[in-house]
Amino acid sequence: MKLLEFAMAHDAELLPPVREEQIARFEAERGLKLPPGLREFYLSAGGTGDFTEWSWRIWPFDELATIESRAGSNPDFECLTGYDTCPVLADYVAFIDVLIEAPLYAVCAKPSNPAFGEVISLAGDSKPFLAGPIKTFDEFQVILGRHWDEIVLPDTATSEQFVDDNPS
Repeated sequence: MKLLEFAMAHDAELLPPVREEQIARFEAERGLKLPPGLREFYLSAGGTGDFTEWSWRIWPFDELATIESRAGSNPDFECLTGYDTCPVLADYVAFIDVLIEAPLYAVCAKPSNPAFGEVISLAGDSKPFLAGPIKTFDEFQVILGRHWDEIVLPDTATSEQFVDDNPS
């Protein structure tokens, strides 16, 4: 299920679409590139209001931010599980959350980063941490479409098996 289909299936309030020029300017100013699935969403809808009982929200385009800008200065920040070193947080754009950022999900939007397109999550209040990754944005959309009624989506430990066992 694509991100737009997910939002529409749950009667999300859709904001007006973003123009290609706005996306191009955002990307050029930050040296980033939105993965095709996220770009498609913003060309169709500029974000959503809260929807579902868990208050999922696809961020309005003008609120997109890197994880670095959201959590990089937090001294309690813990690294992404499964990584030898923390990912380059400036390469990840936060774009969707549940329960007011508990957690929020971000996609690697740096084309030169080998992790381009993977989705990670940032969660926690007093001791925030990163979890995941979900290897591709397309896989994220499949998992979101099937697990939207959960607060935290499965990470790679279960998502590969889930996607392989349940083709969309």
